[in-house]
Amino acid sequence: MNMFHNILARLKASSFWKSVATLSAGQIIGQAIGLLSTPIASRLYSVDAYGNFGIITSTATIIIGLIGLGLGSAIMAPSDDEESKCILRTSFILQAVLATLVVLSLLLISNTYRPFETDVPYWLAILFMYVYILATILNSYMAVYINKLGKNKVLFVNPLISACCTLGITIPLGFKHMETAGLMCASIVSPIIASLHMIKSGNPFNKKFHISDVRFVFKKYKDFVLYQYPANCVTTFAGQIPNQTISGHYGSNALGSFSMCNKVFSLPTNVIATPIQTVYFRTAAEKYRAGEDISAFTYSMLTKFLYIGFLPVLFAMCFGEPIFSFVLGRQWAQAGTLASILALYFAFSFCYNCVTYFRVAVGRQKINAVTSIISLIALGLPLLLGVLLDLGFYTTMLWFAIANTIWQILNCAINFWCMKSNAAKWLIFSIVYCCICIGITVAVRQFI
Repeated sequence: MNMFHNILARLKASSFWKSVATLSAGQIIGQAIGLLSTPIASRLYSVDAYGNFGIITSTATIIIGLIGLGLGSAIMAPSDDEESKCILRTSFILQAVLATLVVLSLLLISNTYRPFETDVPYWLAILFMYVYILATILNSYMAVYINKLGKNKVLFVNPLISACCTLGITIPLGFKHMETAGLMCASIVSPIIASLHMIKSGNPFNKKFHISDVRFVFKKYKDFVLYQYPANCVTTFAGQIPNQTISGHYGSNALGSFSMCNKVFSLPTNVIATPIQTVYFRTAAEKYRAGEDISAFTYSMLTKFLYIGFLPVLFAMCFGEPIFSFVLGRQWAQAGTLASILALYFAFSFCYNCVTYFRVAVGRQKINAVTSIISLIALGLPLLLGVLLDLGFYTTMLWFAIANTIWQILNCAINFWCMKSNAAKWLIFSIVYCCICIGITVAVRQFI
């Protein structure tokens, strides 16, 4: 009991973990609602609907990366709030203009080229995508700005908004058999309401935008444009390669299974990794400016997460298919098979997601540019070889999982290298962790 009270006292004294607890509370409640609604939604919407939804949002994400300019991360950089507001206004307006041009171009060339086909009319799918792009950009920028202001209670409410949208929009529209349109409506309304909530608490649009702001932002924060922007573009494109490849070569049904697998594994990411990522970004920037070291804390945090996730990862690797079939319905058995293949990859992706903004916070944009290219290779090469060699969907995803688990481990190690300690220690721990998980899984599968 004394040890428990000591741990509790240290957590209460830590501003980092208090901030994480505040954000996590909202995530836990929101994800609990989402978890309860997922088995309902999985029976109301078809696998193909999730696949169509996945390819629309995947294409939107690629466009967001292409028009991003790398300035989103710069909102956190200045110590002056008015300067942060200027960056946010400038970036959002420029991206809105660029998004409009891209969408109009896609409509104009629709007779000769279409990036996707879904069960809704193409013009409507493009309109959904356009609004989704604007809503996502605004929500992302506002989250960074509110995080900079340290308004954790505001960020606490956002996942609750998302969960309420799932119940209030997705489920009723599912009963009306709206399929892809129903999923898109929920994904658009959620960030819009969350953004309005954040704007009410800290409005960065209380001053007019001036053309001179563009020159000021680009001049002062050119490193973000020169290095972070290319890195973001490559990283974004790399992250969407699986969706685009699966949709193009294996069909919307396979993409739907992959999307549901992602949705399930994103639950711990949304509950834990996202709040930690938010607070860690702010803490790393502050400690870097103060000349403090956070390597030991980062190593302890990541290894503890892997210890906690050990049994869930093993359970997914050993019994993914029956679990998914029972909870979500028989049509999702393929998603369960994917879960058993991808469990370790998602575990280490979770770790990297917690500290993904470290190199941005300490001004290592050049390293990010290099690692983003490696991410592109790690994500794309196994899928490309799988398609070219006709290895089949599951074999291709197995090689994808192996390559990207290794890369996520190395990516975290690069962060420790930047911190100048614990890189080798992290690599050894990760290798042992993977070997134990794989060994137990093989033994269990042979036994059953």
